[in-house]
Amino acid sequence: MIFKMIISVAAFIILGPFIGGMMTGICNKASARIQGRNGADIFQPISDTVALLQKGRNENSGVQGYYVKVSLFFNILAGSLFFAGSDMLITISCLGLGIVFMVIAAYTSGTYYAGIGAERLIGEMVAAAPMMFMVAIGFYVYCGSFDVRDVAFNSPVAFLPLIGIFAGFITVPCSKLRKSSFEYRMPHSMYQRDMDSISDAFNKRDAAICEIASWYEKTVLFAFVFLFFANGKIWMIPVGIVACLIVCGIQGILENISPGLSRRRALKISWVTALIIGVVNLVLVYIIM
Repeated sequence: MIFKMIISVAAFIILGPFIGGMMTGICNKASARIQGRNGADIFQPISDTVALLQKGRNENSGVQGYYVKVSLFFNILAGSLFFAGSDMLITISCLGLGIVFMVIAAYTSGTYYAGIGAERLIGEMVAAAPMMFMVAIGFYVYCGSFDVRDVAFNSPVAFLPLIGIFAGFITVPCSKLRKSSFEYRMPHSMYQRDMDSISDAFNKRDAAICEIASWYEKTVLFAFVFLFFANGKIWMIPVGIVACLIVCGIQGILENISPGLSRRRALKISWVTALIIGVVNLVLVYIIM
């Protein structure tokens, strides 16, 4: 058991950014197809970030670089806890800490655009938080445990009993699964600038680390999607992978139909969705069980 846990954590640390980067590329591709374009290769985000790392090898990092690395650490810690089968509440809390340190990094950079990105990220975090914790509560009510290990291997498939919570999870925290982390961490992309312009707020290396941190976060979030289809059987693995790919397509659609959703409206929609869909789903599961 311990050996499998170590292998799972090591696999996440090594493969997590590649999976997150590929998922970002798939979301980009889906969004481009909806707009009638072919779009870039699904591995383009990875190659862009590698190029950004190489360009910033000799740059000196300010104090914001420290906070970016701490954010990366908490995202890696969150995924490590998840794939070790630990408590998903702790995993969600670590993801929250990763966002908090990214916000601090943006504020300490002292630039106007980074400040806007920090405020937007705070709004998105507050909007998504209720549904994130509702997912954990849903798994507890249905499976009787907050531990990822028990949900993944010792419980039946939770997708149909928790379909309301699943729907809320993939629609409400759209901002956390959006196609590019640069869009909310450094909002320069709103002005159609290239990746080099991110150095206005962070230097190139820190911007690349920021993107890698978001890939770890994205991998964990898609792991939650996969968890809805896990029951310890090998044949459910491809089903969960296909579900994650479908969610990528849904995110591409949501990116195009609600690109400019205001912070206040997003907050209202997310909290109402969590209260109505989430609570009703939990009550029905509790009554049936």
